[in-house]
Amino acid sequence: MRLIRTVRNCSGTEIGVQFKKKSGFDITRQYIVTAEQLGRLLEACYEQGTLKDNKYDILEKYRQKVSFITVDPLNELDDQYSVTLEKSDSQKLLDLLKQDIAEASPQELIGIPCGQMELYATSYADMDEHIAPESYAEVGRYIFPTFKRTLVFLKEKGYAFVMEKENLKQYDYSVTYNAEEMDVTDPEQKEELAQSLIRELECPAWLETEAGVSVKVALNSTESAGESLNGIEFAVLKAKEPEFIKKIVETGEEEE
Repeated sequence: MRLIRTVRNCSGTEIGVQFKKKSGFDITRQYIVTAEQLGRLLEACYEQGTLKDNKYDILEKYRQKVSFITVDPLNELDDQYSVTLEKSDSQKLLDLLKQDIAEASPQELIGIPCGQMELYATSYADMDEHIAPESYAEVGRYIFPTFKRTLVFLKEKGYAFVMEKENLKQYDYSVTYNAEEMDVTDPEQKEELAQSLIRELECPAWLETEAGVSVKVALNSTESAGESLNGIEFAVLKAKEPEFIKKIVETGEEEE
């Protein structure tokens, strides 16, 4: 059995699974699965199959043609934080990433990622005949908290994936549920909330977000020096959902 693709939609996640018969023929089936079901399937494929090799070998295929790599955290509270690595540093990053991936357990690879990388490479014909020789190919992969070598290297380049508590004071948070908007002012709640945020479109298909809850984060008036900022909207990961958010969902009311 081989997992060949995943596509997220409003009904769940559509997956393509290829079964190889003893006769040599391949049979492909499409299924709609929940986030929990997908997580169990991915874990089994990592443990029993070649999913890890299949998923990450493309980084090796493209590495000689890599032009640059961009890396972003998944819960960045504004658009100021991203890093772009040029070719030489990109090669170093891929070397470290390869080691981290090789040592990662199946459970770690279906955990909560802390960031994602996008590799941009000049394509060539033996990779995809439909891509023009000088066009860019883009490959995205998640970065997990256990990828220690990768994260240390990025920190050395001036980028850390963990926001300091002191920096959380720069932001205002408001939670919207059932069209009701509530400001979050308690420092401890702010800290909990910040750790649970992810942009909906960047959320892995094997993780669930709290339906109907959105969180808007913006630089507060003190830090923005009068500049008008609309803020950025996030979803809340169920795996890290604060208790006060659970109460809002259950009762529709903010905790006293």
